[in-house]
Amino acid sequence: MGLLRCDTCDCTVTNFNNHECPYDEYWFDRTVSKILEYNFGNIHEETPATRRRHTGEKRHACEICGKRFSHKGDMGIHTRSHFENKRFQCNICGKSFTKNNWLLKHKLQHQSYN
Repeated sequence: MGLLRCDTCDCTVTNFNNHECPYDEYWFDRTVSKILEYNFGNIHEETPATRRRHTGEKRHACEICGKRFSHKGDMGIHTRSHFENKRFQCNICGKSFTKNNWLLKHKLQHQSYN
């Protein structure tokens, strides 16, 4: 088999199947993936955290209201909301909020029902 010339980078190759053209638009992505895999192994392998994210599993529950979360930190932030001072109260239904912008967003729901 003779030499073949790459139209993109003007180099000569014997087989285009193994040719890694540095001017190919995907060459950089493939090269970075190979370097990462060489240094860190298969970076796309499934871990328990990614499995929970993709399946929607929520194994952390709030002890006060039972709302479930996939991440323990998110549950902790939520749990604190039960104990914070809720100074902003809706004048339509009486529900209270810790932040005024949450109250304003809540009031928009009342407007959409009218």
